[in-house]
Amino acid sequence: MAITSIDKLMGRTFFVPSYQRGYRWGRQEVEALLNDLWEFYLQTEEKPDEEERENLLEKNKNLFYCLQPVVLYKDKDEQARENLLDGQQRLTTIYLLLSYLDSRRREEGYDKPLFTLEYATREDSADFLAKKLFAPEESEVASNVDYHYMRAAYGYIKDWFTQAPKHPGAAGKLIPLLLDEDGKGPNVRVIEYHVEDDSDPIDVFLRLNQGKIPLTDAELTKALFLQSDKYDAQLLPYVSPKLDLIASEWYAYEQQLSVPKFWHFISPYDAQSTPPSIRLLLELAARDLQSATSNKNTPELWEPKKYTHPCYTIFSDYLQGYSGEERLKKIGEIWERIYTIFGLISEWYEDQELYHYVGYLMCTEPSKRITLLRKLLKQAKTCTAPEFKASLRRKIGKKIEAICLNELSYEERPADIHWVLLLHNIHQHIFTSEQIRFPFDLYTEEKWSLEHIYAQQSEPLRKREEQIGFIEEHIATFRQDAFGDDKETSSLIAELEGIRSKIQEPEKTESERVSLFENALELITAFEVKHMGDTGSLHGLQNLCLLSRGVNSALSNRTFARKREVMREIVMTATQEYIPMATRRVFLKYYSASPKDNAYWRREDAEAYMEHIRSVCKHYTSPSNAND
Repeated sequence: MAITSIDKLMGRTFFVPSYQRGYRWGRQEVEALLNDLWEFYLQTEEKPDEEERENLLEKNKNLFYCLQPVVLYKDKDEQARENLLDGQQRLTTIYLLLSYLDSRRREEGYDKPLFTLEYATREDSADFLAKKLFAPEESEVASNVDYHYMRAAYGYIKDWFTQAPKHPGAAGKLIPLLLDEDGKGPNVRVIEYHVEDDSDPIDVFLRLNQGKIPLTDAELTKALFLQSDKYDAQLLPYVSPKLDLIASEWYAYEQQLSVPKFWHFISPYDAQSTPPSIRLLLELAARDLQSATSNKNTPELWEPKKYTHPCYTIFSDYLQGYSGEERLKKIGEIWERIYTIFGLISEWYEDQELYHYVGYLMCTEPSKRITLLRKLLKQAKTCTAPEFKASLRRKIGKKIEAICLNELSYEERPADIHWVLLLHNIHQHIFTSEQIRFPFDLYTEEKWSLEHIYAQQSEPLRKREEQIGFIEEHIATFRQDAFGDDKETSSLIAELEGIRSKIQEPEKTESERVSLFENALELITAFEVKHMGDTGSLHGLQNLCLLSRGVNSALSNRTFARKREVMREIVMTATQEYIPMATRRVFLKYYSASPKDNAYWRREDAEAYMEHIRSVCKHYTSPSNAND
C-alpha cells in the first residue's frame, strides 16, 4: 500500500474490468468532491503577512488531501496496464476534472500526459476520453449510459467552475493542489493498494463494495460469469473469447431492454420502481435452474425484503465446485438459457400478432407476470408459431368469456371494462394495414383510465366559470346542429342564455347559482334524450372509452362535440399526449354505418360501437367464427 500523489498517476494505464458497474456519479458526488478540494485549498490559503506566508508554506508543504483508495491488480500477461478493482468512479471524475483544466494546467507548466482509462465493456472508451468526446460541444447524443454519465459529470464540473462568486479563481488555485509533486506544496493524494498476485480479484472487488452503494443482483452475476482468474493461464486463449462474447451479448441485451417499446411489452415489474434491466432475463433463467441447486426448497429466495441477490445466489450455487473447462461449460449452459430466452422474446417483439397478444396478457396479470412469462417461454419452445398464436388467443378468450358485456357497469366492474376496452384497442392495432403497433410504453407510463363518451353531469358544478363554460358549450353545439324544429332549438338556446346571464350576476350566491345550473342541466338532458334517443346506461360499456388520465381530466364534463374538437387539437398539434386508436375512432364515429351528425353520441352510435366490441371479443372466444 502507498499514498501516491496524482502526479504519480500521470501517464499510467488503468483498465476497468467488465464485472464492474459502469460510471455512475451524478451531480451530488461530483460537487461533493470539488467542494472538498476547495475547502482544503481554503485551509492552506496563504496569509497576507510575508513572514507568516513563508512560515505557512514551509509548514504546509507536506500537507495533503487524501482520496479514498484505488485498488489495483496486474494480470500476468498484461503488465503494462493495471486492473482497477475499486476507485474507478473517483479516478474517472479526476480524469474529467483534469481534462476540463487541461489548457490552464499546460500554461502553468503541468504538461505531463494524463493517465489512460479503458473500460472493458466499452471498446472505444480510451478514445472517447482522450478525444474529449464527453464535452457537450463534441457529441450531441451519448452512445451508451456510461458515456451519458461522463458527459453529465463534465457538465457539472464546468458549472461548478463558472460559479465565480462561490469559487473565485478556482482553476488556478486547484491545479497546484491536484498536480504538485510530494514535498513541493499541499497536494491531493490517493491511497494506492495493490492486490497480491495470488489473490482472487473478484473476491477482493466484492469485499471492497460491502457497505457502499450495494451492487445489484445483475452486477454481481456479471462479475461471477466473467471471472477470468478462475482458469489456468494455458486455458485463457480458449476462455477469453467466450467470456468476451458473453460480455458483448450482455451489453447488447441491456441496450435492447432499455428501449421503452421493447421493455414495456414484457416487463413484469412496476414501471415506476424498477427500470429496464437484464435482471429480468437472469431471473427467468435462475428460476428454471433453481431446482438443480441447494436452494430448490427456498421459495422465499425471491422475496426482496429477505434476499437481495437471488440470481447471483442460484448461479453461484450452480457453479460451486467447478473449475477450468468444466466451469466454462457450466457458464455456457447458463448463458445459452439466457440467449434462448432473449431470442424468443425478441421474436415475439418482431411479430405483429405475438407482440400484441403477449403484451395484452402481461398487462392483465399484474401480480403473476413472471409466472405467466415463464409459462409462455416454455410453451413457445415446444410448438410452432401458428400453434403458439392460437394458444395465446385462447388464453385471451378465457379471460373475456368470464365477462358478460351487457352487465358491465363503470360503478361496479370498472376493471373488467378496462380489460375489454384495452383488448378492443389492441386488436385494431393488430389488423391495421399500416401495421401500427400499440404503445405499451405509453399505456404504462400515462396510466390510462375510463372516460364517459356522453358525459351527463351527475353532480352539479359549483364554480361560476365552470357553470358558464358548460352552458356555453351546449349553446354552441345546439346552434351548430339543430334538431327537428328550429323553433324548439331556438327556444332552448334562449332559456339557456337567460340562465347563463343570471349565473353571471355578481350578487348571486353559490346556492342560487347551483339551483340555476341544475335547471339548465334538466333542460339540456330532456332535450338530448328526446331528440337523440336514450343512449342507454350512462355507465355501461357502450358509453365508455380509454384515455390517459391527463387527457381524461381535460375532457371532463365536456360535450361530445367539444371532446371531439379537443382530441383533434391534441392529435394535430403533436403533443406528448396519446389518444388510443379505438377512442379516436369513437369520436370520429368510425363504427357507425351512417352517422347523422358529429355533435352527439346517439343511441345508434352507441349500439354500433357495442357491436364492434362484441365482434372483437368473439375473435378470441370463438376464433373459427370471427372476422378480423
